[in-house]
Amino acid sequence: MGADRESFGLRAVVAAVLLAGLAGCQTVTLDKVGAFQDPRVGYLAAGAMNDGRGQQRYARLLADTHFAQVRLEPVPATLPALAEYRQALQRPIRVSLPERAQQDMQKLTEADIMKMKAYMTANPGKLEVDGARHSSDWAGELAKVEKQVMELSQRKASLLKRAEAAAGAGDYRTAFRACLDAGVIDPEDSTIRVYKEKWIGPYADQVIREVQKEDLPAAEAIQEREFGKPTSRVEFTKDCDTILDKAQQELTTLKQILEGDAAFRDVRRSRSSVLEKVETRMADARGKTWGERLRLLSDQKQYWAAYEYATVRGRELATSATHVKTALANQLAVAYGKMLPQGMEYFVGTANDYFASDAFGLACVFCRMAEEMIQYARKQGFVPTAEAQTWELRAGETRRDAQKKLQAAMTRKLIIAEFLPDDPEGQNLGRQTFDDCVRRYEQLGRGEAPVAWGVKVERGSKEYGPLDYVIEGNLRELSIEDLAPRELSREVIEVGRDITQVPNPKYKPKSDLPKMVFEQKVFMYQRITQEVTKQARVRVDLAVTHQSQKKILTIDSTFPNDKTSLPGITLVGTEDRLDIPFIGPPRISASRAALTVDEWPQARAPKLSSESNVKDALREHVRARIRRTLDDLMGTYPVNVLAATASRQQRLGNHLESANAWGQCLEYCYQLTVGYRVSEDRTKVVDWFRNKEEMLKQIAENNSSLWQETDQALRARLANIWDVSVGSALGALKEKGR
Repeated sequence: MGADRESFGLRAVVAAVLLAGLAGCQTVTLDKVGAFQDPRVGYLAAGAMNDGRGQQRYARLLADTHFAQVRLEPVPATLPALAEYRQALQRPIRVSLPERAQQDMQKLTEADIMKMKAYMTANPGKLEVDGARHSSDWAGELAKVEKQVMELSQRKASLLKRAEAAAGAGDYRTAFRACLDAGVIDPEDSTIRVYKEKWIGPYADQVIREVQKEDLPAAEAIQEREFGKPTSRVEFTKDCDTILDKAQQELTTLKQILEGDAAFRDVRRSRSSVLEKVETRMADARGKTWGERLRLLSDQKQYWAAYEYATVRGRELATSATHVKTALANQLAVAYGKMLPQGMEYFVGTANDYFASDAFGLACVFCRMAEEMIQYARKQGFVPTAEAQTWELRAGETRRDAQKKLQAAMTRKLIIAEFLPDDPEGQNLGRQTFDDCVRRYEQLGRGEAPVAWGVKVERGSKEYGPLDYVIEGNLRELSIEDLAPRELSREVIEVGRDITQVPNPKYKPKSDLPKMVFEQKVFMYQRITQEVTKQARVRVDLAVTHQSQKKILTIDSTFPNDKTSLPGITLVGTEDRLDIPFIGPPRISASRAALTVDEWPQARAPKLSSESNVKDALREHVRARIRRTLDDLMGTYPVNVLAATASRQQRLGNHLESANAWGQCLEYCYQLTVGYRVSEDRTKVVDWFRNKEEMLKQIAENNSSLWQETDQALRARLANIWDVSVGSALGALKEKGR
């Protein structure tokens, strides 16, 4: 009993200690809490404990947390929004206790909470925290906002002062523009609204008057004095364009202002008639200027400059007022229509001259320039003359002839020589490589963009030129062998089978033991789990001959490999092997139900890929390496050969050769990306604008994939190949004095 009493006493002490510990985990008094997750709780708790330093620390945390919530990115750019933001930054943080369910609150006793509430009642002034005083970031933001408010206020006042002074001097355009700028700063300022409504009429009248009395007469005076005269020069049309463009911008801005504010409806209605008359007169002056510029550029044989000028003015038609758009378009169409056949004749004639000099790249560029000029006319709805259409046919014929010459000059053969050794494995690899190259570089009508243009794939040819590529392969090894297995684990398995009833050898009379027992025969197996690996190895010596230089590439790969793999191939697996069984000690039980008949264990073979599949994968690995090698040679041809040649000739000062090389590069890129699937019929017009856009898009894709490892500067020029080719061609003409 004494021992039991002593044991009970010990258990009571332990239980008391445990209960005290548990109670300590659940209830924490204020003086024992060192940190709170919620700075509000910490701030009030520190105040209740009269911990001034702790309260300051929590105030800083509270300010930083609150500032992250109220901070605006980007800072507002108008005075009303800035003022509202400043008020938010100046507003103190109200500190209150959070809900009881909050984690920090759950740690506190009711007595603690009552103590904190008593502190809050006794110190109402402590329940607001000045964020800017406790957070340097907050203070810096507030100072920045106050500075912006001051600067914008000063800027607005300055604009309004300028507006009032300008209005007093009768300059309502300056006054109204200053009001607009001030309104951007402060959209809610009623004074600005009053000023704008007061000055919108005089502003509109001033703009219309200046266009009528100053701008239009100045431009018309130049036109009357100079246009159509032998002394007329392009500079005069530039002067007119400058005057008229400025005046048109003034009118456009005025109309946008009038149409953008319902308060200006009456002013808009009262000035609409005079505005329409001014714009009609303006359109006549603009159309005459466009026509004179096209005529003068045509007289100077600057046909491409005339075409580019027409495209700029054509874009302006889209934004012109409805009542003048038709007249302007007709004037541009007449002037462009006069210039078009002359320009096309010039470019086609130039193309023929270069064709005769074997500069087929330049011939293609000038023909395409002529074709673009007439296609632009159709896109604008201008009807080309019969003469222009005749030159279009001639441009197409010359271009197609030049393309044939270029194709003949750029045609290279890719010769797949017989692979060694002359056995089924070597010949199989050679035949598959040939089929790959035909699909990749000739495409056989698959409809995909080819990797190269002008490549003919042959097998086993003995004749080849310096530009041709010759691939010779020697299959040194293609083997698959079983490596020694690596044991992973061993396990002894018991398999109980036959059950028979036998006399119990331990039975004795007058004992509780049964006379008969059940005996089960037991077979003992050793199961060995091991890793099984097939090692695949391929070694091919590849010789690539190009421009009389032979490059040897050795493909020597062993699998399994840490860096590469054979897709879809399994070379490593596990197998379970069973040793020959032996008879183990029998299982004996008084109950038959206690003995179970076990399943016979099964050996498990590794699931490895077949030898034929592995060999197929090895050959595909070799062919993929060959494709990458050939892509570096043939796929990068427009960059590494054509563009590089053009750039080198330009550096040497051979501008004609450089321009011709850029023309060759343009044509190659076109055939590579678009021309391979475009069947040209001389009776039909090919949409060059759409094809050009598609070509440039495909070049951009090639720049980021097929040509990614080539010279970056050359790829950048290829991305803009049309403008580069045209600029080089015109530069060659200028050097030639044409």
